[in-house]
Amino acid sequence: MKGITPIIAVIVLLLITIALAGAAYTYINVYSGSLTQKTLQVTDAFCDSGGSGAVVILNGAGTQDITTSTSQAYLPDSDTVALWHADTAGSFPDDPTPGNDGLLGGGNPANESVFNPTGGKIGGAYDFNLVADGTNDYILVADAPELNFDVSDSFTLEAWINAQDTGATAKVILNKQDGAAPGYRLLILGTTDLLRLALRDSAALKTFSSTAPVPENVLTHVMAVRDGAAKKVYLYINGVDVTPTDNIDTTTGTLAATASVYIGVFSTQNLPFKGTIDEIRISRSIRSPAARSGDNWQCQVAGSSAGCGDITVSTGGSGFQPYFSAATLPRGGTATFKDASCTGTCDYSFGSASIGSAQASVRC
Repeated sequence: MKGITPIIAVIVLLLITIALAGAAYTYINVYSGSLTQKTLQVTDAFCDSGGSGAVVILNGAGTQDITTSTSQAYLPDSDTVALWHADTAGSFPDDPTPGNDGLLGGGNPANESVFNPTGGKIGGAYDFNLVADGTNDYILVADAPELNFDVSDSFTLEAWINAQDTGATAKVILNKQDGAAPGYRLLILGTTDLLRLALRDSAALKTFSSTAPVPENVLTHVMAVRDGAAKKVYLYINGVDVTPTDNIDTTTGTLAATASVYIGVFSTQNLPFKGTIDEIRISRSIRSPAARSGDNWQCQVAGSSAGCGDITVSTGGSGFQPYFSAATLPRGGTATFKDASCTGTCDYSFGSASIGSAQASVRC
């Protein structure tokens, strides 16, 4: 029997290895240096079954709270084409500098939307057609190369809106398409209130409508994603997938044209939006709805690393989309970190020179 013992031991080790290889998650917890006033440790890591990617639970092991982020608003990264926070009265600046600033009413005071300092998901927003003289309020953004997309480009259009119109006419949120020229448009259909993405190349118009309506009289996050490589479109309302069954993008030509971007109206100043628009972002990438602005605390991404308050997070992956569920990792408490981009095995390093480091590995 003693001669069989090593064989049994090897079999047991192999079974353990196979079991670990098939596990939904793994994590490694390491901190370097002695405990300081600000110290973090990994207590758990897993792939979220709800589709928000990798999840890592951090513990505040020191004597002071650790800041995980300073902003719930989107922060510009390398994939950001335009980002309008709508927090400035009298102007509509783009967050990246230099950026694609908007012009209220296209320079016509009669068509200017009205700043609402408390109406946004985060801070202020702009009201469209909610005052007595409001009929065709809009914001104009001049054409720029980065606002155009080619036949195989992936991109994401998103905004927080409060739609206040139950009429039969469609309501445009964002439009960069004029007449029969190529371009793209995000709008709400009349009567049904379905979210729609419209794509036009030089040959034809292709539209995609959500399977559920956009709620009215409440702040709502809307998102349209175009996967240029897979030639598919995805729609989301408040993070919920409302993509139609037919989501194949059949456009075969470029979407690029010289049309300006109109926010709140079609290019010919019809189909006006009635309500509030906030935190509008155009990205040259496939964004995840899980990290939507205002629901989470954002990190400042630079390549494969991100500044999250006191914490620097590094990963070996690409398309990094990290965020925290709260602004602070409290001493003696926990905070949840998520990376919406994680697919396959994702390795993370958390920390800095002053707070030590901790590592986690997650497989999704």
